[in-house]
Amino acid sequence: MDSLIVKPIVLVIENDRSYYNNFNQLTDTYTVIHSANSKQGFKLAKKCGPSLIILESSLSPIGGYELCRKFKSDETLAKIPIMFNIGSSEDFDPCFILELGAIDYMVSPINIDILKAKVNNFIRLYHSYIKLEKEVKSARELNPNTSLPGNTSIVTNIYTALNHDEPLILVYADLDNFKSYNDCYGFGKGDQMIQFTADTLQESLKQVKSFTFLGHIGGDDFVFIVPRSEIDAITSHIIKTFDKKIEQLYTKEDFGNGYIMSRSRQGQMVKHPIISLSMGGVDLSYYNKDTRFEEISDVCSEVKCFAKTFNGSIYCLDRRNNQVPANYVDIV
Repeated sequence: MDSLIVKPIVLVIENDRSYYNNFNQLTDTYTVIHSANSKQGFKLAKKCGPSLIILESSLSPIGGYELCRKFKSDETLAKIPIMFNIGSSEDFDPCFILELGAIDYMVSPINIDILKAKVNNFIRLYHSYIKLEKEVKSARELNPNTSLPGNTSIVTNIYTALNHDEPLILVYADLDNFKSYNDCYGFGKGDQMIQFTADTLQESLKQVKSFTFLGHIGGDDFVFIVPRSEIDAITSHIIKTFDKKIEQLYTKEDFGNGYIMSRSRQGQMVKHPIISLSMGGVDLSYYNKDTRFEEISDVCSEVKCFAKTFNGSIYCLDRRNNQVPANYVDIV
């Protein structure tokens, strides 16, 4: 198993090969890649994505200082920490090196213990920064109401599911009669209804031990992914829980009547049924791994719209073109 662990890469760009043995002592923890040419070193950095770059100042054909500027002006490489290796007889300005954007410098002869400590710290700091950056990016796209992943994560996870070894079902879930509820009870209660739906879906998916995903498209629209082997049990549990607990979001009178009264755009009082949940599913295992997200999304939306033609909470599975085995049920 250890051979499968990917080590962080340290890219050393040095003309002087006498330093190579020093840097090769990092190989227990890191993958060390050497380059004696600044142009080749830049191309290697683009290709391998190092976690740290160590530069010699006197490189050719581009000098180390100029190469550092080039790294820091490149959008894909600018965040990678750079450390200079300075020769013992070299005249240098520490402030100039740091102002270039380098994180530190070393002066030969190199103390191996200090080298290892610095490399460890800089790479740990870099990876912490990248991790934090990803977390911030993910947080920005979370739905503000439910804190569930939004559209970017939804697309990513659908493509992940297309390439998954286990057959998976993508389900589009949508509330029925939500607008009339929101109009009658107000947006505060409407937000509670959205959160209740998210909680119901989330709690149900916790029963699954393998791959699952739950995302919030927006409003009262959700998507989730579950294994084909679990889909009937999960959707049945969702419907049972949803229909049982939704009573708490209505007045006793409205729930007892089985409807709410709200005024239509024409000014007439109209009966609207208690909110139900319509779910439309698509078996992703019947699609090629390179199928476009938009194609799957369109089909899933069509199945969800079909589900909404039925009264009450329901789950429908796409059975068109004889894609789904005969023992599948299309409505729960």
